Amino acid sequence: GEQQDVLCVGRILDPLTSKIAVAMEALGRTQETFSPACRFLAEAEFELQVRELTAGLSQKAKNHLRVHAGGPVVLINGSYVGSIREFEAFVFKKYRYKDTTPDGMYAKRAQKALAEYMQQREATSDFSYMDIVDSETNQLLRPRVIFEVYRSLAPKTSENFVQLCEDGYAGSSVHRIVKSGWLQMGAIGDDKCVHGGRFEDETFSVRHAGAGDLGMASSGPHTNAVQFYISLDRLTWLDGKKVVFGRVVDGLRTVRAVARSEVHPWNQRPVTGFVVESSGKLRYMDVLQPPKHAPREAPKAA
Repeated sequence: GEQQDVLCVGRILDPLTSKIAVAMEALGRTQETFSPACRFLAEAEFELQVRELTAGLSQKAKNHLRVHAGGPVVLINGSYVGSIREFEAFVFKKYRYKDTTPDGMYAKRAQKALAEYMQQREATSDFSYMDIVDSETNQLLRPRVIFEVYRSLAPKTSENFVQLCEDGYAGSSVHRIVKSGWLQMGAIGDDKCVHGGRFEDETFSVRHAGAGDLGMASSGPHTNAVQFYISLDRLTWLDGKKVVFGRVVDGLRTVRAVARSEVHPWNQRPVTGFVVESSGKLRYMDVLQPPKHAPREAPKAA
């Protein structure tokens, strides 16, 4: 039969990426003509690669891609096939392959994929998380926002951010939403900076690539302290002005849900409060054995 070069590009924490990867591994072992490759990507990187891989698509394919936004993308011999449903139909028709594994197993496998991703980058990156609450409904927004922070490129900036995730950012809120621009957070007072106050722009080597870049909000050269932003788009005009020191690994859906909320036109402050309920450093061992959290209390009537 004809050689089938099958590429899957997916988010690390998406169980469907793991589901496709398992099928591809099985078929790679049993079918000589089946050549699999699966990329488990940070969400910010995933969006960039999907944009690149599907740049020349027909309008019909682009519409299909929009419907499956965020889901894994499958290409066979360089041509876009679709997402999970189209992949499953293809492997069943061609190889009579059908997956009978319970979906819950893939959620566990996705956690393992994240732990492996973190472990591979242990020498150069740190990871942290934020749990954000809609203070009006007391609803915890899911998924949790997970950041990769480039310790080797911007050690001072990274240390400051991770330390403040551990002790500082909890209780602070999203204080500015620039539509199609960024979410701004971390206004806890410059004196809380772990370096004792404002510090220099360490590097401009990381360019603004798209949604999910993590950068320092400053008021001019060398005025970094505690405020940071998460980009909602490709902010190339900030290259060389703001320090990008990390990216969103997972949770862009949460970031975008916050970004869609109504703002006061005079100061871009959200009408609804979005508060960091908890934040901290994330270690790959924590991902493999999530701590047993006490369930959140339901809001009490006043």
